Amino acid sequence: MSEEVPYSPRLLEFESLWRSKCRGPLIPGRRDFAFEEFRPWLGMITLLEAVDGGADFRIALHGTANAERFRIDATGMRVSELPPQWRAAVEPGIAAVIAARAPVLSRHRWVNEQFDYAWERVLAPFASDGVTIDGLASVVADVSYKPLFP
Repeated sequence: MSEEVPYSPRLLEFESLWRSKCRGPLIPGRRDFAFEEFRPWLGMITLLEAVDGGADFRIALHGTANAERFRIDATGMRVSELPPQWRAAVEPGIAAVIAARAPVLSRHRWVNEQFDYAWERVLAPFASDGVTIDGLASVVADVSYKPLFP
């Protein structure tokens, strides 16, 4: 994280909520969160579930604002099935979260023939048993978005 430019307060609020659910060194599980607690981030949250023992993740919920920005609803898709540029943005973050066993904040930009989009993301792990990461939450905050088509 850059010390010069702080991350979006919305992302920091989500990270704070995640940390409030920790039980000592144990990672909170998805069920530790009431759905209503996600309300401030609806549309910009993506929930992923581990498959194949954590070798891949399935997108259980792809927020509507996220789907609109990227022009595809990825709900039900595995990370391994995402377009290459998406995987390039997602896979390193997943690896970082698994290594850190804690939320990871990052910044991204994607320019293609349809849009120029810059965003910030917090990616946080879930562990039903407090130890084994079996899910993830990704919350994004727009930095800038410019459609490049008529």
